[in-house]
Amino acid sequence: MVIRLFALAFFFSFSTRATALFNQTAADINVLKDALQTREADQPAWVDDVSPMLLSTPQHLWVESKDDFAPAVVNVLTTIWTKPGTLIQCPECDQQRMHVTKGAQVHIISGPSSAQDLESLQRDTRYKAARSVIYVRETPSGIEAKIIRISDGAIVWQVLANGAENLNHTKRRLRLVDEIERRKRGEALAYTFIELGFYPMPLTHVSFLEQWGPQNEHLTGITLSLVGPLAALGVTYRYLMPQMPRVQIGGSLLFPIQNAVTGGTGKSSEKDALAVFGGTVQYAFSPTFGVHGYLLTDGTVTAGVSFYNPIWFPFML
Repeated sequence: MVIRLFALAFFFSFSTRATALFNQTAADINVLKDALQTREADQPAWVDDVSPMLLSTPQHLWVESKDDFAPAVVNVLTTIWTKPGTLIQCPECDQQRMHVTKGAQVHIISGPSSAQDLESLQRDTRYKAARSVIYVRETPSGIEAKIIRISDGAIVWQVLANGAENLNHTKRRLRLVDEIERRKRGEALAYTFIELGFYPMPLTHVSFLEQWGPQNEHLTGITLSLVGPLAALGVTYRYLMPQMPRVQIGGSLLFPIQNAVTGGTGKSSEKDALAVFGGTVQYAFSPTFGVHGYLLTDGTVTAGVSFYNPIWFPFML
């Protein structure tokens, strides 16, 4: 009797775990769908840029997902790639190959491992028009999806969809992956800020900043001050508050060019200092226009307007 109860308890616990894993995969698939729809909404031209797209056979991990995982993934992808011919099934994309290292170790590789492997797929008439390939696999941490551009092997989109987390967490991880891949490609997310202070004291700053961080919340770069203090060059940091994304707080360390060259006058006046620190608060009304307030240690206090990537300074962009 005891043995039967033990066996029944073991079977019940195993069945519960199996059901939980199945539910986890279903939740992960929903997050994957949300992540794809979010990317499409943020960049409407993105789907056309990667289409036609090859679909490597989705790889399941749990036994419970063996029959349902691949059809569920295909169903999600066809809600995004709706046009005929934009999503192409590619059984050859996940074919296994054997690779022997110098140490005589044998590795079994599934799917293309290099840009040359990807390009070789286009020799097949069925895949000649393809621009990218997507790999989707089930992992203990969620569903991993990766889109690779065939022309150069660059990862153009990647996400780990975990249904145990909310979409905001997934978005943060997606932005972090985008940031890592952007830097690998050598692409800059750069801005030109122009700040004009009018009252009670004049100020003119031109800043060249790069955005980075897991939530793109940091801005760092250099600032050229034309007025307040006169002719200065320095470094700038801004923080975009996640709770209030229109608000920026930060500061600049400016080195007046004349004082830096002459070494100062030796006086105790702040205006003769080798460096001036300034704190700022910015509020953006739109992606191109905002207002700011500045306070500098040389006594400059001002408020005015800010311009972000102004089109009338195209040579700065």
